[in-house]
Amino acid sequence: MRTIETYDDLLAEKEELTAQLSIQKAFIKQDVKALREELKPVTEAVGFLRKMTTKNKSNPAVTFGVDIATDLLIKNTLLRKRGWLTRLVVPFFIKNLSTHFLVTKKTPALIDGNFFQRLVNKLKPA
Repeated sequence: MRTIETYDDLLAEKEELTAQLSIQKAFIKQDVKALREELKPVTEAVGFLRKMTTKNKSNPAVTFGVDIATDLLIKNTLLRKRGWLTRLVVPFFIKNLSTHFLVTKKTPALIDGNFFQRLVNKLKPA
């Protein structure tokens, strides 16, 4: 910093510091962007682990259906002769992953809410 003796010197110093501040902010934004890019694989892995350990509860019907289907098909059929730990752990992960997979997929045209309205409109006499 230089010595400030007049008001004009003060204004000049303020402009210089403001310019330096904007440059530093740009550097920080660039560094944060680079860090996010470097950590992207880690955040994706954490997201996948979160999906493996938690169910998607936004659609209870899908969650219930997946629970029943997993218990019947996987636990009681495919893992019938496996050890107790395998029969406990594998269905847990399959239930969690499949609820996330099924809830995020779009509903087929046959079961979406507008299907019946379109059907009624087609069957109506013109």
